[in-house]
Amino acid sequence: MLECLHEGQFGSRKQRSAVDAVAIMIATVEEMWKRKKLAGALFLDVQGAFNYVARKQLLKRMIELRIPGDMIRWVDSFLRERKVQLVIDGYIC
Repeated sequence: MLECLHEGQFGSRKQRSAVDAVAIMIATVEEMWKRKKLAGALFLDVQGAFNYVARKQLLKRMIELRIPGDMIRWVDSFLRERKVQLVIDGYIC
């Protein structure tokens, strides 16, 4: 059978989940740290977390951490014009 997906692909594959992908990434970063290499990872819960992020605070922290400008601009554009709606017992606040 011809395999059409890259071996590193986790989505849409049996017995591979997002949790597996994150675990591999964390292990890789930790291994680089042990070797005294500069490494990092940014994990984003695209489905739901951004509704609760303080955009300006996140961007400020990313700048402090010297995250590359392209990544900061991407996150900024993703978070811009987002709104949160609080519903308590059927009442919209």
